[in-house]
Amino acid sequence: LMVTIAGGFQAEVSSARDLVLTALAVDPAAPGDVSHLTFDWTCSTDDPLLAVGCTLMESALDGASGGVLTIPAGTLGVDLSTNAQYAFTVTVSSSGRSPVSATVWRTFVPADPH
Repeated sequence: LMVTIAGGFQAEVSSARDLVLTALAVDPAAPGDVSHLTFDWTCSTDDPLLAVGCTLMESALDGASGGVLTIPAGTLGVDLSTNAQYAFTVTVSSSGRSPVSATVWRTFVPADPH
């Protein structure tokens, strides 16, 4: 199994827009078929003060549809006043295969007040 997350390892995103992450997975034993793969998304942060953000994103993480994770705009609150950096990891597994993971960092920046 192989997996990557589209959009680069690190990027800034507006807290006022939906964040959509797409995992691109390949199973060399079944090229072009991902229906048998399980995608599990998690969130983490290096800043203990931002850990509550992962809790706020929990329903989106649990409700992710396969390889696509959507964090709705405003999930971190409308009063985000500073940059908030989070790591998103997807773990892809398949029966009888070792799971593989990919991680990207996204920095949520305050919405433009204009």
